[in-house]
Amino acid sequence: MMQSQNLFDLVPERVAIEVSRPEGKACFEFPRFKSGPGRFFGSIFRASETIKVNLDEMGTAVWDMVDGRRSVSTIAEAIDGHFGERAQPTGPRLAALFRIMERNRIIRFK
Repeated sequence: MMQSQNLFDLVPERVAIEVSRPEGKACFEFPRFKSGPGRFFGSIFRASETIKVNLDEMGTAVWDMVDGRRSVSTIAEAIDGHFGERAQPTGPRLAALFRIMERNRIIRFK
């Protein structure tokens, strides 16, 4: 994401593939180690090869609205309408969620 752009003007699109929906909440799975040495040492210490990320109810609602057409601003308005005060403060919470999702290659911005 370019730093000079307003996050709320951007349009997120899905990159990751959801692997399951336990209890109706989106779940993703990622490789724990990205390098050969990491995989080697992970195997020595018997670390899981993957990391699972489970979104909560609000995160899943946001994920369901990421369609490559809606802007972050449009998604924020819909989240406010659906969750009301439970979503507050919506702006900072969505900004943090989208930054995490982008960093973990769950979404990217068009």
